[in-house]
Amino acid sequence: MSSTGIEKLTAENWTCWKMQVEAYLTGEGWWEQVDPATLISGKVDEEKKAKAFAFMVRHCSTAIVSDLALKGHNVSKCPREMWNYLVARFEKVSGTTKMIAFNKLVDTKMDINNVEKFISEYEKGIQVARMAGINLSDEIIYLRFVHQICDELEATRNRLQEKDDFEEAKEILRAETKRYLEKKKSETALKATWRTGGRQNNANVPFCGKCGMKGHW
Repeated sequence: MSSTGIEKLTAENWTCWKMQVEAYLTGEGWWEQVDPATLISGKVDEEKKAKAFAFMVRHCSTAIVSDLALKGHNVSKCPREMWNYLVARFEKVSGTTKMIAFNKLVDTKMDINNVEKFISEYEKGIQVARMAGINLSDEIIYLRFVHQICDELEATRNRLQEKDDFEEAKEILRAETKRYLEKKKSETALKATWRTGGRQNNANVPFCGKCGMKGHW
């Protein structure tokens, strides 16, 4: 057992290990690197990301660490991917849960205000579905992902239908979502300025010849 009091992960102690590690990472402010939906700043902190990954690896048995290396997680060093893999490997999945996981994957709809949660939940759905024995081709995964993009980004959704790279699609979606939200924020600020200050700050504007009011143009 380590100095944190958390036993190393084995095939038998997943439930307890999961709760303890999540609690510890949350306390250290690292959990947001595992679950991007909890990011306050909206930006990934590479230092916290590395610490979260290292902590999780230190608290896994040698056999699991070796398996993680075979899966390439020692190269990507992404705590979110590692966590999703562990969830898929150790969560007990029943026949009913198979259908729930499958339906969740299909029905995961994007919220324009939380693209990271959408991506994270979609990837979790893929992991659980595969672990449950639901065969999903790369093409199906990609097309369903694109299909669930929200209507606010319809143009982006249509453009991505012509591509087939899941990783590229995620980055494009992040960039387009950011651009859309920044544009909406600017438009809202502009409208607020016109409504609250436009007429007051334009006292010298002559009266309108049609409505008889002043302060608009």
